[in-house]
Amino acid sequence: QIPLSLRAREGAKETDKHSPARLKFLDALRHLLTVYSGPLLPGIPMAWAELERTALEETLFDSIRLGVTYAREGRHWEEAIAFALQGVRLLPWESEMHCLLIELFLETAQRGAAIRQYRSLQTFLRLQAYPKEIYS
Repeated sequence: QIPLSLRAREGAKETDKHSPARLKFLDALRHLLTVYSGPLLPGIPMAWAELERTALEETLFDSIRLGVTYAREGRHWEEAIAFALQGVRLLPWESEMHCLLIELFLETAQRGAAIRQYRSLQTFLRLQAYPKEIYS
């Protein structure tokens, strides 16, 4: 069982950086991200499946965001970056995760990677026909 429920996330939030609840949450997130690397509920065309898929993606995205926060607080830069990359892959239209990833690259003196990520976000927004003032 993978404890990524809202209750598990909230329990991890209430504790210090090295608490068992937070470490358990991070272990579960690591495991989940190795198991689920593609679309959630693939090949099920029913309307309820699309609603369930969206809910699962949002829950996973929230968990990834929390994982980035915890890894960043613990100064586990590689793991924070890996989580953020997973978040960008899961929901590429969520600019928040792109921004987190850019910040992480800058915090770890990876200026080139930060610029590439910024340009990747610009390209994505341009291809999605967002207004120019959003990505310029």
